[in-house]
Amino acid sequence: CRDVGASMIPLENATRYLTWQKEHHHSQPHLLITSWSEVKPILQGLMDGGPGCDPLQVLVLVENEDVFRRASEWARGQDFHSAVLPVSALQPLKALLVSYSENLCLSIRGPAHTRK
Repeated sequence: CRDVGASMIPLENATRYLTWQKEHHHSQPHLLITSWSEVKPILQGLMDGGPGCDPLQVLVLVENEDVFRRASEWARGQDFHSAVLPVSALQPLKALLVSYSENLCLSIRGPAHTRK
């Protein structure tokens, strides 16, 4: 994470994330990585909570193909301004984080500010 100027803040569940998000509404843009069981209460809480620094993207870790299909179908039907993307929990997490961190840096700062 630090290679691209990011840090990780582990929070156990939807309630803790929503509390953190409310307290840090002025904080830097962030990527939310959550489980299938927590994503629905998180998004509902964000939509109910009014304006804030919502995640730029929401990655939903899923454990198998059936859940991946359900999560993908559900994500397509969401009217949430951040992209909601189901990903396999079996993918190497470090590679996934580096890839998304670099993409976030591109979207925030532009291509001249990313590492090669």
